[in-house]
Amino acid sequence: MKKVLLSFFGLSLSLVIQAQNNTNWCGSDQHLQQYLNENPSNQEMWDIQMEQLRQKQAYFEQLGNNGNEALRIVPVVVHIIHDNWSGNISDEQVEDALRVMTEDFKRLNTDSNDTRALFKPFAANCELEFRLAKIDPNGNCTKGIVRVNSVLTNSAYENVKALSYWNSSKYFNIWVVKTIANFTGGGGTILGYAQFPGQGSWNTYGVVCRNDQFGTIGTATGADGRTMSHEAGHCFGLLHTFQGNCGSNCSTSGDYVCDTPPTYDATYACNLSQNTCSNDASGPSAYNTNVVDQIENYMSYDACQNMFSLGQKARINAAIAQFSQLTSLVSNSNNIATGTNNGYVTQTCKPIADFKQSINMICTGASVVFSDMSYNAPVTTRNWTFTNGNPASSTDSTKSVSYSTVGKHNVSLTVANGVGNSTKTVNGAVIVSSTTASYSGWGYQEGFEDAGTFSNDWIVVDPSGTRKWERITTTGYNSASSIRILNLTGNGEGEWDEIISPSFNISQVPNPELKFKVAYAQKNSSSNDNLRVYYSTNCGQSWVLKYTKSGSQFSSVSPTATNFVPNSPSQWKEETVSLSGISGNSNLRIKFYFKNGVGNNIYIDDINIGGANSINESLLESNALQVYPNPATTGATVSFTLLKEANFARLQIVDVLGKVVGTVFNGASLNEGKHTVEINDFSHFTSGVYFIKLEADGQVFTQKLIIE
Repeated sequence: MKKVLLSFFGLSLSLVIQAQNNTNWCGSDQHLQQYLNENPSNQEMWDIQMEQLRQKQAYFEQLGNNGNEALRIVPVVVHIIHDNWSGNISDEQVEDALRVMTEDFKRLNTDSNDTRALFKPFAANCELEFRLAKIDPNGNCTKGIVRVNSVLTNSAYENVKALSYWNSSKYFNIWVVKTIANFTGGGGTILGYAQFPGQGSWNTYGVVCRNDQFGTIGTATGADGRTMSHEAGHCFGLLHTFQGNCGSNCSTSGDYVCDTPPTYDATYACNLSQNTCSNDASGPSAYNTNVVDQIENYMSYDACQNMFSLGQKARINAAIAQFSQLTSLVSNSNNIATGTNNGYVTQTCKPIADFKQSINMICTGASVVFSDMSYNAPVTTRNWTFTNGNPASSTDSTKSVSYSTVGKHNVSLTVANGVGNSTKTVNGAVIVSSTTASYSGWGYQEGFEDAGTFSNDWIVVDPSGTRKWERITTTGYNSASSIRILNLTGNGEGEWDEIISPSFNISQVPNPELKFKVAYAQKNSSSNDNLRVYYSTNCGQSWVLKYTKSGSQFSSVSPTATNFVPNSPSQWKEETVSLSGISGNSNLRIKFYFKNGVGNNIYIDDINIGGANSINESLLESNALQVYPNPATTGATVSFTLLKEANFARLQIVDVLGKVVGTVFNGASLNEGKHTVEINDFSHFTSGVYFIKLEADGQVFTQKLIIE
């Protein structure tokens, strides 16, 4: 028998690949195959469990329709993963989705009469009812709905499950997301996928479903809601009706159910005459002749689903009996513990505080609108606290708050009713910037040598809480410092991260441009990571895309599957972004955005903002303006190499706003070749960031200097 089961899974993988050529809207088979491929022992254990399940299924089939006529109640928790409230579906939509599931599993669906006469004798009431939990794992009153704000809802996969999870032996977990990553490796859109019982850890057991397929109202208006009926079927052990193509004996191949005629492949329409296999009567089949395909079955892909079969009901009963987690899940004691039992008196819950804001970065004097989005129960009282805001507090459900103090400011909301209260605090919810830029843009350079400058000047945005932009001191273009994202591991496909620069005044910079060094490797030729550069002229309140490249367009080395660390300047490349369209601006910020496309690591160094050189031939040898030591305390040495004689040269020290604070020489004539200049006294400078500015016959070169 083990040999038969192994053969079945070989057919299953082949089937998945075929189905993907059309629309593989269910990812459950491929999700299972990934688990089986992880370790040979996974396949062996799965084969054993499936044989045990087949034997138990045979037992329940022998009992006939009276195998289990008692209603089983399934306590459900729905985790709604939204992206700043996009995809935050209503309670009503959640209830509607469970209504559809329950009607389908109990054969109360209004289209049950559409089941063809041939199959009506085999249509089953599976005696499963799905109810939202009323008591949470801590014994508190709940609606059975959890709301989580996370960008992982976009191109979601297993990573969303760690955001919110309740014990799967007590609650049936459903994660509702905006989109699902196409992890199948084929075409089409994944609408949902399930984890089969016995497939890996029970901590990830349940269904991931797109919100536009969850129910029939709200964001799912126009859908039939049956994606969840299909995926829940997988969670209780059911396979696709087209599993394993036509197979052989109906009890040992295909979907292991003998009243669902075998189907060669996934189909998507509603062809009532469709008959893709001719061995329908093989084995202990419910049919004594060749019959049409059962396209109305919920475990098909067809558009006219309206039934589960008696054989599928027996398999569901077998799965509940075999797996202790499922036995516990639908037990009467668990129904009582989760508040889903008949006769449970609904309690009044306390509200769970939550809020949204219109924007998180503003200039001084601007305003942010905050809205109470608390859930789980009606709110009778609320109290806002807006640190350094005007007003500093409020009891309104929606409030506009202005800020005049530069910095990061916290926001807190406490909501209550007669049962209890809840508080949500977001540290640094509002970032307020001055309308006066922090730096003059004519010669800004950042090589990330100073940890304090990085932490004070740069804003790291890490929406997923996994890998992020970070400063390192182990590698750089011409130094040991740079910023990077360790993208090869730890980031999921579609996850993105940002890093935002300090503000610059480029009003006096002719032909302004941004230059930076990047080191990036694809993992393979299909890697499609995306690097973008945005700019903002209103303190980050809005952003304009200026540069975007993907995959090989910005890679600096050949693809590599091992951890990429640049070890020489030749593994970096320079990118130039023209800022001419916003010349004259006095408050500019730059944002680097990186989106995971299953590639390798990325590094950025030597960020420069200044004027594009209008002279074709540079006077200065590339990267030859050097300052050392740097950081410096009492003095420093400036070294540079001229490629030809300069008739007018000037060397100055300027502060971050471009003000000259020291002149080393002015109006000198310098010969071609290397020049070394000693600056011996920094006693009259305060600690901070400065720039060495060299002008030579109209060309300007700068290098950052840190004085400690």
